[in-house]
Amino acid sequence: MKIQIVYLDPHDDYGSIGDKLLWTKAQRALLVWPGRGEVLKRRLDLVLLKRLGQQQGIAIGLLTHDPSVQALARELSIPLFEDLEHLPDSKWSIWQSDSGATFEARPQREFTLPIPKPTRAAAPYPAALRILLLLLPMIFILLALILLIPSAEIQLYPSTLREIQTLTFSLAEQSDASKLQLSYSLQALDIHGERRIPTSERMSVPDQFASGEVVFTNLIDQPLSIPAGTSIRSSDPNTPYFRTDRTVLVEGGEGTQVLARVTAATAGPDGNLAAETIDRIDGTLGLSLTVSNPEAMSGGSLQTRSSVGSRDKQRLREELEQALLTEILSQTAALLPSNQMLLESSIMNIDVIDAVYDAETGAAADSLSLALSLHAEVAVIDLGDVQRLSYLHLEPDLPTGYVFAPGSPEILEIRDKPAQNQDLTSIEVDLALRSTRDPGLEALRANLRGASLEQARKLLDGIYTGSESPEIIISPSWFPRLPFLENQIQLHLVWGNTP
Repeated sequence: MKIQIVYLDPHDDYGSIGDKLLWTKAQRALLVWPGRGEVLKRRLDLVLLKRLGQQQGIAIGLLTHDPSVQALARELSIPLFEDLEHLPDSKWSIWQSDSGATFEARPQREFTLPIPKPTRAAAPYPAALRILLLLLPMIFILLALILLIPSAEIQLYPSTLREIQTLTFSLAEQSDASKLQLSYSLQALDIHGERRIPTSERMSVPDQFASGEVVFTNLIDQPLSIPAGTSIRSSDPNTPYFRTDRTVLVEGGEGTQVLARVTAATAGPDGNLAAETIDRIDGTLGLSLTVSNPEAMSGGSLQTRSSVGSRDKQRLREELEQALLTEILSQTAALLPSNQMLLESSIMNIDVIDAVYDAETGAAADSLSLALSLHAEVAVIDLGDVQRLSYLHLEPDLPTGYVFAPGSPEILEIRDKPAQNQDLTSIEVDLALRSTRDPGLEALRANLRGASLEQARKLLDGIYTGSESPEIIISPSWFPRLPFLENQIQLHLVWGNTP
């Protein structure tokens, strides 16, 4: 009889050894213990192992040098062997006692499978049924092709009614279609710029300096030097003083005189003094000399020039502010998304951050410059909100059975204008309205399902009386009917306009 040798590993337990025995094909199995490790040291493990061998019809023997395992094997009547070279072909002896008695392994049981009783052969299927079973897959495939492959595209040209209507919306914090109130957001504007304009007023300003000759008279015996720039004046404090043009020398001796040229210190006709009006000398020279003008001073004149007026400042600020706001509005509008619109007339909360003029009112100047910094806010609206509110406001007024065509109401123009005595503005919206009878596409698909081309045309001609007849394209073109599945029928509405 064949013997299958099963080598155990140090980590094997009853479960893993049982798995190995399940794969055993021989009627006897020899379990070889490893040289190390604690394998099946418990009595319960060997009891279960012996019972498993009996259940599988396998005679189990042990080859181990572990005294504790050998003792348990003798107790349980499990055959023991010392090596692989002396395995008997006859029945396995368990062990031989000192008295010579031999204990044999339990004889192996023979297992035989029951022989099934012969059964009567089933009668063959009828030929018609066999043919039907053969054709069923082909029928299913054909049915799937008929349902899934055909498709249809239908273009419909429904007639529409078109009219133009104008709605006026007022700006508010929250939108309300019934009250035609449109919400808005505020866009901050920070502006800085400069401008120069010519002044508009005229004024006279001093132009030429008065001049003439004076006589200095010595009051002492010593000669005196009169330096250039010596200041002389009249007794009238409202008249300008004069200064000598160059240094002159008056000889010593009381009553000696010298003639000197003098010029007024300030320009203008105030220096045209009459004769014998200059009589004072500034400084210590006035103690030793006297002065007089035998002839009148002349040559002082005025000039007419442009000057800054109060209206110039106001006009410059208004022009610059308007130009800056126009420029910043244009730049801001260009940066907004296409679905938003800036309302130019809604500028509010204008604050002057800085305003610097280069000349004061009344100053002589040919031009006036202003550097201006402003902060303001402007309202921005959403065009999608305008269209949505227009739809909600106008849709209840449509005739029974009519609906708006896609994209209607269409915004043609928006005009913003300031509201009277209010901080906010209002807008006027010109709308193009297109309405048509409700096409009922879902019901139409259900009616067209599986219809022939002629039936479909009659059905569509009876419903749609547009400018063009409906177009029906079936794919594949040889298929005689519209698809039987509704989702395979695509309906495209091409909207026309009726004046």
